[in-house]
Amino acid sequence: MAQSTSATQAKIMWQTNTNHLANVVQYRKVGTEEWFNAPVANGQALLLGLEPSETYEFQVGGTCLGNITTFSAINQFTQPEKDQVAINCGIAPAIDLTNVTLYNEP
Repeated sequence: MAQSTSATQAKIMWQTNTNHLANVVQYRKVGTEEWFNAPVANGQALLLGLEPSETYEFQVGGTCLGNITTFSAINQFTQPEKDQVAINCGIAPAIDLTNVTLYNEP
């Protein structure tokens, strides 16, 4: 799963497998050929220096005995615009302040 934490950062999360000796996350901007490795820890990888409004591809790999790494399918995510809120935790509340009575201290 990918979650944009800002316009220039994203977090990749996956369910770890105890049979894997190590994990690796590779990512690249769509339309480019070079993959970059992201540091991983506890089933997560933080991607830094991403470009706002760009789409990225990523894959998670697990390394087994014999130093053989098998990768997941390639997934995509799109970074938000620079001034757009990056985290969507549900439906934004509709707050109406037109019917407000101010409290006057006695």
